[in-house]
Amino acid sequence: GEKRDIFNHLMFVLDWNLMKRSENCLNVKMIHIEFEDDYLKFIFEKEKGKQHGDMHGPWHCFANPSKPHICLVLAFARYIFAFPEVLQAGMPLFPGTNQYTRYSA
Repeated sequence: GEKRDIFNHLMFVLDWNLMKRSENCLNVKMIHIEFEDDYLKFIFEKEKGKQHGDMHGPWHCFANPSKPHICLVLAFARYIFAFPEVLQAGMPLFPGTNQYTRYSA
């Protein structure tokens, strides 16, 4: 698919798997994501109820090989191949300044 579709797919699946506000998902950085054993681990710096920089989580997201259309690990891999620049140190997973417009377009 197009890069826009790859972004939208990851954003939708990430938001759904983590059950987080879209703001949290749009602001996640690569330093908050780790591969551990057979899952992706997400740790967030802050969220609406915890504003003081306390680390929050972790959330463990496993692959879903029987339903690839909702598999977060596959969506993440497709996104990394389409946008390899996000692997640079300190980069946000979704770079740019107006992600809500990008996601809702």
